[in-house]
Amino acid sequence: MCSYFPVLRHILMLSSECRTILAALADAMEPARSRILIHDFVDPPTIGFDRPRVLDMLDLHMIASLNARLRNRGEWDALVHSVGGKLAIHQAWAGVDGSAVLEIRYVVDLEQVDPGVQGSRIDLRSSKSV
Repeated sequence: MCSYFPVLRHILMLSSECRTILAALADAMEPARSRILIHDFVDPPTIGFDRPRVLDMLDLHMIASLNARLRNRGEWDALVHSVGGKLAIHQAWAGVDGSAVLEIRYVVDLEQVDPGVQGSRIDLRSSKSV
């Protein structure tokens, strides 16, 4: 049986604070059992009409109010991995208008992890089912 931490929903905006939050959670995790769920936006690589307009509006809001912006899948992978290499995105599920749920697991053996590919249900970089 696995144990989930509360879902982190739209709170991981400033990278330095994100690392602090994720590092504290990583220290409290049981490596084989615990998972972190992040519900946030993942910026797709599309430009123009294929891109949900709400993401552009959200990006402008975040730049103006927080001096931050949306992250794409590669940036999410890098942020999660930057916590001492302890965490990795295991699965990702795309929602509507760019939202997604990312399942983060404690990494026991880094050789077995391929961030962004292993276990993904959907490729958020191209919004196509895998």
